[in-house]
Amino acid sequence: MTAAATPDLWSGSQWPPRRCQDEGVRAALAHAGSPLIDSCTGSGKSMMISELAWYHRETMQPRDVVIVMTSRQDLVASLSESARHRLGDDVGVWYGRRKQWGRVVFSCYQSLPAVADEVAARGYRVALLICDEAHRLTTPARWGEVQRLDPIKRIALTATAYTGQGEPIPGWSICYSYRVIDAIRDGVLVRPEPRPWTGADGEGINTAALDMILRDAPPGPGVVSADSITDATWYAQILTAHGIPALDYHSRITPRERRRRLDALATGEIRALVHPRIMTEGVDVPCLRWLCLRVQRNLRDLVQEVGRGIRSLSEPDAWGTKDRCVVLDPRHQLPHVERIDPDGRTVHEGHDVEAILRALEGHEDPDGETETPAERKEREALERAEDTVRRVSDVSAWCTIARDRLAIAGWIPPGEVTGWGDRWLLREPTARQRDALDKRRRTLRWFPPEYRDAIRVALDHPDHLTRGGARDLLSVLIAVSRRAGMHASGGGDQALGVANDLTRRHGWTATRGDILETLGRGWDITPRDLADTWLSRDWIRAEDLGSGRVTFTPAALEAVQARRAAGPRVLWTWTWPPEVELPPPPGDDGEE
Repeated sequence: MTAAATPDLWSGSQWPPRRCQDEGVRAALAHAGSPLIDSCTGSGKSMMISELAWYHRETMQPRDVVIVMTSRQDLVASLSESARHRLGDDVGVWYGRRKQWGRVVFSCYQSLPAVADEVAARGYRVALLICDEAHRLTTPARWGEVQRLDPIKRIALTATAYTGQGEPIPGWSICYSYRVIDAIRDGVLVRPEPRPWTGADGEGINTAALDMILRDAPPGPGVVSADSITDATWYAQILTAHGIPALDYHSRITPRERRRRLDALATGEIRALVHPRIMTEGVDVPCLRWLCLRVQRNLRDLVQEVGRGIRSLSEPDAWGTKDRCVVLDPRHQLPHVERIDPDGRTVHEGHDVEAILRALEGHEDPDGETETPAERKEREALERAEDTVRRVSDVSAWCTIARDRLAIAGWIPPGEVTGWGDRWLLREPTARQRDALDKRRRTLRWFPPEYRDAIRVALDHPDHLTRGGARDLLSVLIAVSRRAGMHASGGGDQALGVANDLTRRHGWTATRGDILETLGRGWDITPRDLADTWLSRDWIRAEDLGSGRVTFTPAALEAVQARRAAGPRVLWTWTWPPEVELPPPPGDDGEE
């Protein structure tokens, strides 16, 4: 085919296009400016991208290149893999350590400067720039990099043609819209079925979400939103402990493991995935029967998240056909109808499904109104409150980790460490716990500044803690208070030993810190003696257990030496990342 020839769209394609795909591609090619294809979730935008790239590859000059940009590296991988079915070996990727050039190059917005540098260095011309998830391309810096690429033509695609504040995406002209109602009519999507929280007003959000999942979630797989990676891990454990097998799903898991967890969800090995933000866009999970909007989201992210669940199935799966997706809304975030009862209380009378469908269209605010100054002030106050909730959640998650490690180090007696799983622990702190937390404020002076400031937020806002979180925070405060008191009174290095009868029996007293000497001469020891210590049975020769005299392996001596060398600041060798971020900056991968 010569450069001047015009190829027939979809010729040679493995799969016939849907009506919306064909119409969207033709509208974008016919548009003279900067067209935006506004096509709802599940309409098959990846196939449109592949066809647009194929069409330009067939007509462009030898030194021309097609650049496809999207919002995240995992989306780069999925889009480029999908495009190979249409484009073959001409597909390249350019981000991070993966740098393979091709006539059609896929990358992410964070790598725009590197892509622009590479295009300039190779002396190429950008025949076509495709911007997927175009609502992410809104910062002046990124627009500046787009100008550096200087494409002959640029085309954008999104399922959300407005910013988080409900404003249209600047810089583009909508050339084609495929409405949600059209997709439901065509069988591309199923209808969302929202369910409100109908329990007690004072119930905590974690308890409310759990109750709704247990009561209202239909059989089959679902997803639950989270505030952060740490929160996702914690709440997945909560669900599993209550009979809902769940795993966390976020950007710090390898792509291979993410695929495995999606497969486990689809096959029924697990019932739920708990995610911070990585599943609000670009991830298609047709098997979903329900989702839970557990955390606060802006309008755009709510739309994207609901969109994960309403994609239809091409054929029945283990749970049969799919004609709906149940959306559990414990925070009443989705558009709904309210009334004021005679006592002046707000009563939730149900969701406004038509308003939800309008929001899913991506064209308008669900209420059809602009934000007034009073509404903006209210929204900003809510955002500050949500930031406080996130901070307290991160502190609570860190305290759970710290409590366990303090117990291992001997700072907390074994009897004070109990497991969790009782639903009692998910409720609000008791009055006794609040009083105890307030009295322990003095302990903050023993913490490094970054920990002191973070924990003070939790002490100032105990309402955002659960009973389990308050218990963990108290355990950490009490343990540090005890340790600081012993250290201040010349108690020696007892915290580096193992605080139980075994230590006292073998001479590990407050005035004797030579643990290595004690280990070196051997003990009379049984496996039960090890149960309450941080020492591992793996460090003792198996044949010596119960023999009356024990020889420790070199690994045990190295571990003890490292613990002893750490000194009284052993607690502060644990940093917030990767377990907890307080809080991650906007756009940081910690939110994913």
